[in-house]
Amino acid sequence: MKQSTSFIIEYGFWDEQKAILNELIEKYEYKTVNVHFVTSDELAHKRFNDRRKLYGTKPPISLEEYKSLVIHSKYFQFGNSVINVDTTDFTTISYTDIAKQIRQ
Repeated sequence: MKQSTSFIIEYGFWDEQKAILNELIEKYEYKTVNVHFVTSDELAHKRFNDRRKLYGTKPPISLEEYKSLVIHSKYFQFGNSVINVDTTDFTTISYTDIAKQIRQ
């Protein structure tokens, strides 16, 4: 941020981090664009458990546990610029269109 370089932060944010990031955004006068990759809770939960199984790190969790885990990051954003990308079917996503929206 000190060098005014554009960058992407990919993470499931929590409210505790918002104050720290907001301070930096204001200090370095950054323009923010939030890109939210969204799908149904059920499909996101399935994908979450599939990743856990694939990497063998932890056992699956219930849909209710998943919802309580991600609720903090589900509506997290900076500023008013939000682009929602439906990830129900990854083959329909146009990354070129997302890039155009970000530039606008």
